[in-house]
Amino acid sequence: MPISIIRKAAIGFVILAVLSAGIILLGRRLPGGFLPEEDQGYLYAGIQLPNASSLQRTAAASREVERVILNTPGVESLTSVIGFNLLSFVRNTYSAFFFVRLKEWSERKKAEEKAPAIIARLNRELGRMPQGNAFAFSPPAIQGVGTSGGVTFILEDRAGRDVEFLAENTDKFMAAARKRPELSKVITTLLPGAP
Repeated sequence: MPISIIRKAAIGFVILAVLSAGIILLGRRLPGGFLPEEDQGYLYAGIQLPNASSLQRTAAASREVERVILNTPGVESLTSVIGFNLLSFVRNTYSAFFFVRLKEWSERKKAEEKAPAIIARLNRELGRMPQGNAFAFSPPAIQGVGTSGGVTFILEDRAGRDVEFLAENTDKFMAAARKRPELSKVITTLLPGAP
């Protein structure tokens, strides 16, 4: 009787080891994120110049970004929006945003023409631009959730005080918000030193 139990236990451990190995192999092949990035046939790019840069300077830098993007294999076309930042929805003179349309999936057969490879290449090339901070990223898998999704909060100065007062209270609010564990990547678009 005891030898029978030992054999059954050994068979159970072998089955457990095989299942564990299978789970590990399967787990390595599955995407790791909650919302994995997908090749949706388009992507976004943006450039941010130093605060208060002129619209003309931003337009000149945008032409350079456009040249880089359009010379990338797998890219079909793009649309530029100069003076707008899609991530913060702020209209200013020192930001530009680009909607990049990729070629049809059937035309992009090479590995370097897939969306992740295009984004990696663009980020390498755009990262070398001295004019400002330029980058490319994929749209969220579910609109409103992911790369550019989140919550927007508007803090207003209803007392009619000066910019320093608003900046001081914004800093206090941001410090309190960053302490909250349910919030991450808390940023503000207030730039009290820029017109």
